[in-house]
Amino acid sequence: MRADHPGPTAPTLSPEAVPVWRDPETKSLFHAMPAGAKTLPLTIDGLQLGLPLPEGAAEIVRLIDGKRSLDKIRRQLPDRPDKAAFKARFEGLWGPLNGFSKLFVKR
Repeated sequence: MRADHPGPTAPTLSPEAVPVWRDPETKSLFHAMPAGAKTLPLTIDGLQLGLPLPEGAAEIVRLIDGKRSLDKIRRQLPDRPDKAAFKARFEGLWGPLNGFSKLFVKR
């Protein structure tokens, strides 16, 4: 990446953004994650990784269906976090999952 051409920017995670899984297999993997999981095991090219997960990650991933917006997901969580708390929690999940091309957003 060149200093005079920073490259693409990350998508803005607005409350209206709709998270979508890469494919049905990815959705199944994450929906099977046990409540309270601290890491998520992933195997990429034979390398086993344990992605750190934010508190409440399992509850968030189970609500990702490609139809609900981030704000709707936030409002459906059992603890109904405020917008700032949810944003921090979701960004902790979004970073690694988007970085490994497991989760995307649509407008």
